[in-house]
This record gives sequence, structure tokens and C-alpha cells, in this order.
Amino acid sequence: MSSVDELESLTSLGEKLGYAGVELRKWVTEQMKIADEKSKADQEREIRRLERQTQQDEIAAKARLEVEERQAKQQTEDKQKQQQFEQQKLHRKAKLQVICAQWKIVKHRSNLDIRKYFFSERVVYRWNKLDQRDIDCGSINGFKNKLEGIRKTKIGFFMD
Repeated sequence: MSSVDELESLTSLGEKLGYAGVELRKWVTEQMKIADEKSKADQEREIRRLERQTQQDEIAAKARLEVEERQAKQQTEDKQKQQQFEQQKLHRKAKLQVICAQWKIVKHRSNLDIRKYFFSERVVYRWNKLDQRDIDCGSINGFKNKLEGIRKTKIGFFMD
């Protein structure tokens, strides 16, 4: 409603209530002031509501930003842990390959004649004679299969 329409409606209402002349102008002026005050109060309430909403939005945005930062930090830490794990895995594999390359058995000399008949002494020569690629297998069954292939191809390898 425009102020002209409000003025006309207040004037007609004041006339119905019995106000006339100066009294009518005073009453209309008072009513306009009251309406302005209500309007100002409504505007102030709306401004406060908008300020509260803005503050709440800012708090929510900060919370979302913090959550995103924590998630990004967690992902970065997870990637670093994964990379460290992969490096440790490669290091263990390389270390294992070095150890496997050193899996040659030393044959001990003994003054006892019976020692040379021990199983551990009888297999030292054959074990050390195996190629490194035959020893390096991913599993026991793989080693057994390679050993069986060697036994079939190298005649006399398991004979003394």
C-alpha cells in the first residue's frame, strides 16, 4: 500500500470514528507515526533476522571449510602412509632378494667321520650348485616345481 492510499484510508476511518478537522489531522498523524514506527520496527526485526541468518551461514561455511580441510589433510596423510608402505614393501623385497642371493650354505669341516653322512652336510654341495633364479620363487610349491624340472633335465644332479 502506498502512503497516499494509507492516508486516505486513515482519513476515512477517522471520519467514521467521529474525528473532524484538526482532531482528524492529529489522529491521522499519530496513526501514521505509529505505522512508521511499526514499519521501522519490522524493518529492524528483518535486519536482525538477516544478520542472524548471515552469521549462521558464515558459521556453517566455516564448519564446512574445516571439514573439507580435515578431509584433505586426512587424504594427504593416507597417501603419505600408502607411499611409505609401498617404499617399505619395496625395501623388504629388495632386502629379501639380497638375502636370497646370499643363501649359500657354508660346508663345515669336521674331524668326525660320521658328520659327513648327516643330511645337512650331504645337501650343501647340491644347494650351492643351484642357480639363483631356481632358488628365488614366490612359494614353496614354485620351488618344488623348479626343483622337479631340474631333476628331470639335469641327469645326475641328485646323484653323488
